[in-house]
This record gives sequence, structure tokens and C-alpha cells, in this order.
Amino acid sequence: MKNTVLFAMAAMLVACGGTKNYENRLNALEVEWDRTYEDARGLSQGLGNAFSLFISSRQSLDEFAGNNANLSADERAQVDALLPQIEDYNLRINGMMQEINNIAQPLLNRKSIISQLRNALTNGGKYDGNMGETIEGLEEVLDKAKTGVSDYEPRLKTLRDDVDVLFKTVRTLTGEAETPIE
Repeated sequence: MKNTVLFAMAAMLVACGGTKNYENRLNALEVEWDRTYEDARGLSQGLGNAFSLFISSRQSLDEFAGNNANLSADERAQVDALLPQIEDYNLRINGMMQEINNIAQPLLNRKSIISQLRNALTNGGKYDGNMGETIEGLEEVLDKAKTGVSDYEPRLKTLRDDVDVLFKTVRTLTGEAETPIE
């Protein structure tokens, strides 16, 4: 009988230690999850700003070329030289929009699982499934998203710099004031 009681107490200590371990892992996961999601949202906003600048440039160039039937040969050559750039930037922006969605969507989709784990821990550790494996799977999703954000940041900066140059080039060509759109 004594051995049974000791075994039960030891099992409870191990179980409580395991629950505490899960709670610590979940706390760290939640903090990083939210931070990474906010980073992804920031990248999305940055891409949106680049897209606005791109659209402004494209509209200005279209209006300039469409409203000026008497473009000089030099102006026509400049417009023609910008068209492939505009198409390239359009493709890059569209591709990057999909990529940022691919980074953020798994975080958004699995946020409810974190809530389920949190509820299970708060209600005595009852969870339908293996809590450790679930947390591990979420950590893998988080690591992938963090890598995606890190890889994406310099590419967004390059795109923004390229679109800034396009904006200034179009403004110079069209004679419009250089007022950057933020």
C-alpha cells in the first residue's frame, strides 16, 4: 500500500512538472507567435506602401503617355524603357503579396490551437491529443514563419528602393513635383 501511495505521489509530481513545462513552452510560444504575426503584418503594410507608390507611378506614366500625342522621340523612348520595369515590379509585388500571405496565414489559422492549449492548461491539463506534440508542431510553424519574415525583409527593402527610383524617374519625366507617397 505504501508503495502504491508513493508511486501515485511521484506520478503526480511528474505530471505537474510536465504541465508546468508545457505552460512555459506555451507562454514562450505565444509571445513569439504574436511578435512574428505583427512582424508579418508590418511587412504587409510596407508592401502596401510600395504598391501605392507603384500605382501612383504607373498612373502618372499612363496619363503622361496617353495625354501627350506629341511626345518627343526621347520622351517616347523613356516611356518605352519604363514599361518593362513596370511590368516587372507588378509581377514582383503580386508574388510578394502571395508570399506574405503564405507567411501570415498559417499563424492566423493555428492561433485557435494555442487558445485550446491555454484553456486545457487552465482547466487542469485536459487536452484531446498529445500536448507536447501539438506544441512542437506549432513551434515548427513559428520557426518557418520567422524564417519567412527574415528572408522577406531585405527583399521588401530592395523592392521599395526600386519603386522609389521608378517614382522619381516618372515624376521627372512627367514634370510632376517630387512628393513621395508614404
